[in-house]
Amino acid sequence: MSAAPVAASREVAAQIDPAILRAKLKEFLGENITCLNAINQPLVSDMQECIRLQHAQLQQCASALLWVLGNIKRVDEVRYYLGAGTQTYHVLTAALAEIENLPVDQVRDSFLPGSSAMHAGKEKA
Repeated sequence: MSAAPVAASREVAAQIDPAILRAKLKEFLGENITCLNAINQPLVSDMQECIRLQHAQLQQCASALLWVLGNIKRVDEVRYYLGAGTQTYHVLTAALAEIENLPVDQVRDSFLPGSSAMHAGKEKA
């Protein structure tokens, strides 16, 4: 799996860093932010935990997609029913491309070379 989801998660986590959030609140509200500190810390912790959970879920989804697409690539019978040109292959590769933040044609061709040409018309539909 690429580092794009990890980098994005870290970028979002950095944006909700408690120190940065307090500084922004202080900048916006002035010195009187004492009452917000009690609310701020649990909120930021919950948001960071939510981001960690979503990242873990994305990794699990990517692993499942890689397993299925790997079987499509390796097993002739699976490739015949679920391979290039099928709606299943179209959707699976589009989902993996989205998670990995890669061009969909690159993902399709990495599993079945030349398959992106079979799906070119479906992208507009």
